[in-house]
Amino acid sequence: VGDALSGWKGKTPKIMLIEWCKKNKLPVPKFSSSMKSGVARCNVTIGKQVFDDESAVDPTKVQDAEHLSAIAAFHVIAEGRQMHRILPPLFRDIWLWLDARAE
Repeated sequence: VGDALSGWKGKTPKIMLIEWCKKNKLPVPKFSSSMKSGVARCNVTIGKQVFDDESAVDPTKVQDAEHLSAIAAFHVIAEGRQMHRILPPLFRDIWLWLDARAE
């Protein structure tokens, strides 16, 4: 995951989620991260909803775990919008995977 944002000039998934929440008058996302056996994990809480990264990616950095959980949350709250078009490539693939899983 570490190189997923390498050279990316757009917004990160975490920033996109924060801005989406602000624009749509949702509570500010709260990120809760941890490290276990060299793998970073994170969940995002928006109001009373908690979102976890369910991808098979095992990030080694907390920042990467935050982006992955941000994608999981953003996918739900964006309510079927095709936001993958503005995401960095790895996160775009995860968004499309989440779409396929939801069908």
